[in-house]
Amino acid sequence: MKDILEGYLNYIAIRKSHHTKRAYRNDLLQFIGYLPAIEHPSQITPKHIDDFISVLGLSKTTLARKLASISSFFTYLKRQGIVQSNPVDDIERIRVRKRY
Repeated sequence: MKDILEGYLNYIAIRKSHHTKRAYRNDLLQFIGYLPAIEHPSQITPKHIDDFISVLGLSKTTLARKLASISSFFTYLKRQGIVQSNPVDDIERIRVRKRY
């Protein structure tokens, strides 16, 4: 699973800012570390993601970013043919008010 994550991080290295890459990397390492003995991303369900988000106790903004990180990862995996669907699509997104 970490090899797949490294492939994704290499993919976003030229598409995202250094700050975003670092945040996504940390989010995904935290998520993967939370998962119970998952060997392949296709085994991850919306419930895994919901459970992960619910135990964090972080601000809505941070939770929204973590969901965005996971969703972006699964979008990449889907494009690469590693998974057939993005489990984040089945999760209600966290709404964050924009500051002006």
